[in-house]
Amino acid sequence: PAAISSDAEFCRRVWLDLSGVAPPVAEIRRFLNDPGPNKRSELIDRLLRSPQHASHMAARWIDILLPPDIQVQPQSRENVAALHEWLHLQFVNNIPYDHFVGGFLTAGGAGNSGPAIFYTSHELEPKKLASATSRIFMGIQLQCAECHDHPTDRWTQEDFWQYAAFFGQLQRTDGRMGRDTIIEDRPGGEVTLPDSQRVMSPRYPGIEQSPEQDPTDNRRRQLTIWMASRDNTYFSRAAVNRVWAHLFGRGLVDPVDAMDVDNR
Repeated sequence: PAAISSDAEFCRRVWLDLSGVAPPVAEIRRFLNDPGPNKRSELIDRLLRSPQHASHMAARWIDILLPPDIQVQPQSRENVAALHEWLHLQFVNNIPYDHFVGGFLTAGGAGNSGPAIFYTSHELEPKKLASATSRIFMGIQLQCAECHDHPTDRWTQEDFWQYAAFFGQLQRTDGRMGRDTIIEDRPGGEVTLPDSQRVMSPRYPGIEQSPEQDPTDNRRRQLTIWMASRDNTYFSRAAVNRVWAHLFGRGLVDPVDAMDVDNR
């Protein structure tokens, strides 16, 4: 095992990890001169409560959620800022991770409010949303089975499109002159297997039986309930791996979003 870091190394590292910036010289001096036995844990707690931490984590999650080209487009600036504000509030309020993901996966309403840009940046296409959400929140490359069965993993083409069916109800309504775009789930949206007329019913990845019907026929809400449940072992493993990668620069599994069987 590596030796315990020095106080100077620890102070610099924890500032970078939790605030995204190097510590001010005055902070380093204060920390080095502090004789208290609990000064490391106290520094961690103080940084977690700081405004810099929420802003830093919001910026990190924007990089996770949005394609780089979307972030730099002038027409997306307002929507990216809205997402940053939404993410910032999640960390300020210390929202539990399962609630954070649940709120994100069921987001709708105005197209320029918070998480909505994630859906519009993927053009509300079920296949693109299936690829992104399975990679980000479960650490699996399900998109490798979009056109054919995965060559080295368990995923079949049916697995991919049945997961994509959870996003088939998403619709966008444009207001006057293309403004006030509204994103909502409308019953009846279906996804078909490519090159066929076969309608794909929604099914969770790795689960053989079909899910119970949602009382309001809201498939995204149905997916959200399962996503953070104990039945979904991918969710917790992917979350731990992502936090580990954030703190140590490399996940327990690397790349962080490729926790597939073929990635030894």
